[in-house]
Formats: sequence, structure tokens, C-alpha cells
Amino acid sequence: MIFAIAGRMSLTGNFSNCFMYTSELYPTTIRNVGVGAGMFWTRIGGIIAPQILLLGEYTAEAVPFIIFGGMLLLSGALALLLPETLNVKLPETLQDVRKLEMSPEGQGKKSLVAERENIELVS
Repeated sequence: MIFAIAGRMSLTGNFSNCFMYTSELYPTTIRNVGVGAGMFWTRIGGIIAPQILLLGEYTAEAVPFIIFGGMLLLSGALALLLPETLNVKLPETLQDVRKLEMSPEGQGKKSLVAERENIELVS
């Protein structure tokens, strides 16, 4: 019972993190669509989860645990690929995102900030 409550508390906390981190990842022009799409998929996962538990009744009892554990490990591994947003000027347009994608690792953030500063000085 304690593990179930602790797990539920963790899920609730991570759900609120989805709002915060997703809004930091998307540029300002598509932020509402990006956050909405992310929240859509979290709700779909909540709908599918009880159905996966039913698989344990029709197959081996370990199947839901294997699926949930596999998805946990996959999502954790994919989260490592997300960019760091601490003390980084976030992209405001889709062109800024494309410039970050095309630039070498580690230099994209610096070049984007430098380019914005040059644009502001020229304007």
C-alpha cells in the first residue's frame, strides 16, 4: 500500500513537470500546441494503462510489469536526450530552433544568443 501511494504521488508530481518542461522546450509561436499535444498523450496513457493490467489476466501475470517497466526504462533513456534549459536563452521562433538543430553540439546556444544580440544592436 505504501509503494502504491508513493507511486501515485510521484506520477502526480511528474504530471505537473510535464507542463513546466514542455513549455520550456517549445518556441513561443507553437507553445500552446506543443503543450496541448503533450497533455493529450499523457491522457491517452492514462486511458491505456488499465487495459494493460487486464493483459495479466489473459496472459502471464508478469506481462503488465514487463510492459510498465520497459516503458519506464525507455522514457528515462529518452529523457536523457532532452536539452538542458537551465540558464539558457530559449528559442522564440521556429527559425531559432532550426539554427540550434543545425549548429554543432554546445555551440548552438552560444551562437543563438550572440546572433540575437547582434540583431538587437543593429536594429
